[in-house]
Amino acid sequence: FIINSFLNKVPTIDLTAGDQERDFIYAKDIAILLHSIITKSDHINNGFHQYDVGTGNTNSIKTVVNTIKKIMNNTSTDPSFGKKEYRQDEIMKSVANISQLQRDFNWSPSYSLEEGLKLTINNEVKHNV
Repeated sequence: FIINSFLNKVPTIDLTAGDQERDFIYAKDIAILLHSIITKSDHINNGFHQYDVGTGNTNSIKTVVNTIKKIMNNTSTDPSFGKKEYRQDEIMKSVANISQLQRDFNWSPSYSLEEGLKLTINNEVKHNV
């Protein structure tokens, strides 16, 4: 939604204050992780295993929106932070604990927030031409 709003140069995007923190991960990092799990799953103990998937780091919604705006070099769209109220029971911070993934599969994400956003934006631009 945010990328397409900047792509279409809408005048404003009404948003919350954007203080919510989320653990954003690029899809290719997840694909690499899934491949690792499939190929190495016989090396871990039998039974149920639960893993958090993410980067282990958070970024605020405001940071992500402003990074997208900067990458897209959009000077005409105003992300109007604070125009919307937070949802009732809004989760203000969500972050994955990836220590088990690192231990069991020697895995860590490869893409930074900005790299993942650039690739996602480029993909969205290709599909909107």
